[in-house]
Amino acid sequence: MEEVNSMTGMVQEYSKEEKGQDDSNLTMEELEKKMGSELQTIRNGSIVTGTVIDITPSEIYVNLGYKSDGVLSSEEWDDETRVMKKGDKIRVFIKRVDDGRGQLILSRKQAKERDAWDHIQNSHSQKTPVDGVIRERIKGGYDVSIQGIRAFLPQSQLSHGKNVKESIGKTYPMLITECDRRRRNIVVSEKALVEESKSKRRQEIITKYKENDLIKGVVSRIVEYGAFVDLGDGVEGLIHRNDLSWSVINNPREVVKPGDPIEARILKIDQEKGKIGLGLKQRKEDPWLTVDQRYEVNQKYNGTVKNLMDFGAFVELEEGIEGLVHISDLAWKRDIQHPRDIVETGKQIPVVVKEIDKEKKRISLSYKATQPHPWDSIGTRFHVDDIVSGKVKNTLDYGAFIDLGNGIEGLIHISDMDWNRKITHPKEILEKGQEVKVKILNIDSKSHRISLGLKQTMADPWELVEQTYHVGDTVTGVVKNLVNYGAFVQLQNGLEGLLHISEFSWQSEVKNPGDVLKIGDQITVAIYEVDKAKQKISLSLKRLSEDPWKGIERRFPVGSIQTGKVLLVENTLVEVELGTGISGSVHISQLSQTRVSHPSEVTKVGDTVTTKILEIDRKNRKFKLSMKEAVIDNETRELKKYQDESSHGFSDTIGDILKDQLASFKEHLKG
Repeated sequence: MEEVNSMTGMVQEYSKEEKGQDDSNLTMEELEKKMGSELQTIRNGSIVTGTVIDITPSEIYVNLGYKSDGVLSSEEWDDETRVMKKGDKIRVFIKRVDDGRGQLILSRKQAKERDAWDHIQNSHSQKTPVDGVIRERIKGGYDVSIQGIRAFLPQSQLSHGKNVKESIGKTYPMLITECDRRRRNIVVSEKALVEESKSKRRQEIITKYKENDLIKGVVSRIVEYGAFVDLGDGVEGLIHRNDLSWSVINNPREVVKPGDPIEARILKIDQEKGKIGLGLKQRKEDPWLTVDQRYEVNQKYNGTVKNLMDFGAFVELEEGIEGLVHISDLAWKRDIQHPRDIVETGKQIPVVVKEIDKEKKRISLSYKATQPHPWDSIGTRFHVDDIVSGKVKNTLDYGAFIDLGNGIEGLIHISDMDWNRKITHPKEILEKGQEVKVKILNIDSKSHRISLGLKQTMADPWELVEQTYHVGDTVTGVVKNLVNYGAFVQLQNGLEGLLHISEFSWQSEVKNPGDVLKIGDQITVAIYEVDKAKQKISLSLKRLSEDPWKGIERRFPVGSIQTGKVLLVENTLVEVELGTGISGSVHISQLSQTRVSHPSEVTKVGDTVTTKILEIDRKNRKFKLSMKEAVIDNETRELKKYQDESSHGFSDTIGDILKDQLASFKEHLKG
């Protein structure tokens, strides 16, 4: 009976909690069945759905259709729970059926976690995708959240093309590849799902489309060699850079950019490799096929400067039609360093078509042909004998080119640079960029040439040379150059004279001017010739003093006995100095009356010897001498003297006298 009363009380209590539900018509058996099924649900560890009936700052009360309400503490609240209001449905986990006060202790977090794991397990077993949020980058991959459950996404399983930084915090569909609920281990793959979708879409494209068909897509990414187009579900086709436009482009971004919707033509489908080649320019006809119908040689057109190279400028006449303006056709002047000095990239300029090569797809253009030719007005700008200013543009071995402005250049030949100096290269007096004044010597309009003179802007010093310098003058100058035949000496007024090697010395023959002089030496010389017509001044060092051979026959007659000093002893000759600048040679056969093997047996350098002049060589300024003949002459004189004395009464025999005299003469030679 007590059990019945207890059951009846529970039924009544349950009925009250049903809020208006009328169970009065139910039998006791039906009520017991209904209560039994509810009680089986409300147990520790179960997940049920209830209704919010009251909310306080620290608790939420939930009616679960049980004899007592459930309590959800603020510790279990989440973002969704914090905005709930009375009457809202909420799914909770039963932590404890009775907390000692007859209330149910609930958990929102555990309910969500249990539901999440159920969802993950079902998705894994059924191989259906789940939504995963990439939370952060970790070692080897990424930390992913699936309804609050932590999963691991390996680096290799994030599909190609996704930016790592931009992917953080974003949600992507993924497949669960591993799931261990007990160990709470989940591994996911975003790439697998993408590849699956891509495979289906790729097969769809292969089945539906063929080469030369048009297909729509969106530019997904730009690379150096072209642009990738997303054709749906991650399937990409590539438009190579050369197939983006008929024009020559340096960067695919000149034609397309990421996000652009485009329609391209299918060029190739590689089923084996799964690659699709696309073309954007192929939607239009190749403009070179009809280029000769739109452009004519010698006609002027407008174009846009597209690219500048060292050798010229490429100008686009229309999309796909570019021509080259060679650097020589940019301007009438010749010294353009780079096309940027004349034209600018992106600017529109007029050009004249010079040549069209349809097969090689080349057009030669000229920009200068659209400009007035500077030589058309040359007669009004320049005249012969005009003194004009210009800038040195270039120097060559034979002269210097002078820029006279507006594309007109003239040449100063090396012979017209200086009146006095012998210029070997223009760099000796001119340098690139130097401003100079020049005189126009000649204008050849037919050949487009102007001859200029630099020295002609100054007075010619040779006109007054005969008034400035006279034969016999002594002048001072500076050695400017040495050659094998002499030295060029610059005089005070800039004129140069030649000091020939034969004019160095009276005394000795000079073989190398460098042995006597060096460049920069200041020397005093004598002028012995001035030739205005030949522009020649002859100089001399030796003529500063009197020629020691002047009157030589009178001073040193042939046959005379002369005393001198031995200067040199060689194998067959002895050189003897007879006076300043005067010398002669004694052959070995003329050294002694007796045969000698070497001159050193008779004499040595520094000895004073007596010689007889046998011959005068004026051409070579040398004497031919004999020591032997000098001895014989001396003996003859002594003999004659003895004979003269004998006739006056001397009693010595001739033999004794000659013997004594010969001994005395030999002693004299040795001394």
